[in-house]
Amino acid sequence: MSAAASPPRELELKLGIAAQDVALLALHPEVIAAQEGPPRRLSMLARYLDTPDAQLAQAGMALRLRRESGQWVQTLKQSEGSQRAFSARGEWETPLPGPDLSWPSLAGTPLGALPHQQALRQALQERFCMRFTRLQWPLSLSEGDAQARVWLCLDLGDIISGRGRARRVEPIREVELELRDGDPRALWRFARRLAQTLTLDPMSASKAARGWALVSGRAAVPRKAPSSSLSPGIAPAPALAAAFSGSLTALEHDVRHAEHDNPEYVHQARVALRRLRTVMRAFATVPLPDPLHRRLKRLAPGLRETGQVLGALRDSDVFLGETLPGLRQELGDAATDWDALRRAAQAERDVAVLAWRNWRDAHWGGVLLDAERLIYEASRKSPGDPIELLRHSQRGAARQLDRVLAAARDLTRLDAPARHQVRIEVKRLRYCCDLWTPLWPASQGKRFRRALAELQDELGQLNDMATAVALAQRLHADADFVARLGEREHNQLRRRLPRVALALAELDLSRRPWQGAQPPEPQAAGHQAADDVVGPESDPAPGP
Repeated sequence: MSAAASPPRELELKLGIAAQDVALLALHPEVIAAQEGPPRRLSMLARYLDTPDAQLAQAGMALRLRRESGQWVQTLKQSEGSQRAFSARGEWETPLPGPDLSWPSLAGTPLGALPHQQALRQALQERFCMRFTRLQWPLSLSEGDAQARVWLCLDLGDIISGRGRARRVEPIREVELELRDGDPRALWRFARRLAQTLTLDPMSASKAARGWALVSGRAAVPRKAPSSSLSPGIAPAPALAAAFSGSLTALEHDVRHAEHDNPEYVHQARVALRRLRTVMRAFATVPLPDPLHRRLKRLAPGLRETGQVLGALRDSDVFLGETLPGLRQELGDAATDWDALRRAAQAERDVAVLAWRNWRDAHWGGVLLDAERLIYEASRKSPGDPIELLRHSQRGAARQLDRVLAAARDLTRLDAPARHQVRIEVKRLRYCCDLWTPLWPASQGKRFRRALAELQDELGQLNDMATAVALAQRLHADADFVARLGEREHNQLRRRLPRVALALAELDLSRRPWQGAQPPEPQAAGHQAADDVVGPESDPAPGP
């Protein structure tokens, strides 16, 4: 394909595949039934070119020279939006006689429009490369009322950066479903069925993104979900896509590292899950096309069950890493057999890890696919009315505040589970406010937010103590030790409940952050199309 001013969009879904499932893919009944012809085996060498300061990547472009079983192909890709597992990118391809760039074929592309062309040409160099084998099957899919022809690709190999002692390698083990023509819905449905029997996880980061991460040399760290990805005047459908996308990216990353030695991955994964579930509750009654409401409803059980499994793992992490050392320091070495208690707690954590692995392998890929499809469809639906979204945010936050106050009624008579429910409602209110804050006046609500944060902290401390008592009982700690924990919990209640009551009163009397919010002036037509709010994956700038 020669360079053109308006390139076709490459539509593909990227999926990581578990090592134990690689051999099963070719034998999968769904793959065999959909094959249009025999698979091809291609040996791939891809060289990614950019300047030392990553000028192309910073401009949202990736320039690649790839040898496909002896044939060289030059490819320029341009981002059309944020990273997602289902990507749609501008793509210009040119067959080449050898491994040298064809500058005339780039003249009509975005790269040809960059300034200082001569200096750019001289500065280009290989930043990283990839060597992998691709098995490629042509498939014809018929999924109800949706038909499509796709390439199913299995890529196995390595991404390589640097040489000698600076050489870094990351394995490639992924499946791509590339739409040749037809209805994207068929591709989604086919992938969802594959994920019922194979461990397939959607991948937001492209090979190029992982290559840049390798170049940077930065180790992975826990990723925080953004409090909100909305902007004033945004309409309902793109708002749903934007709100879901930011938290899902963090969740995918943190879940991938959930068994890492750093328990912060599990903690941040749970925060991202809570933010996603807040989005689902917030948009459940927003005026949206019916297909989006069906997608939200379908996704809810999977996210809830994921949170439950990760919650058990987080409780074990907190008890082992924070509660137990703190109690030992406070109560002294003679309070109980700490080593035996730690061994029992570690055994319980091992059970929680096993439960998480079983859930992840059996269900996580399907949950992610449902979430990715929700974002894809929301970003392409008719936007809707921004004013109605603003009004909904005000009504939703007010209703959640009412739930907090109702749950906290007769506070001093509540038992530990009832206090925990108050804490849940408080956290839901806080996440709800975080979500909608960009739509509300920036100058008000500080007193309200301070009271909300104080409530969450005090109730969290009480819940941690109640959880410690319950865990000690479940781990068969000696009766005297459990009694001392119970006494400690009672003292905590005497000290903290008045603070909780004070913060509740402050919350009730404070000016609401959403009061008086007004819609912004209408934007010019075409300023923010739905497809531009949450787009597909790009080949991003350097960094993880």
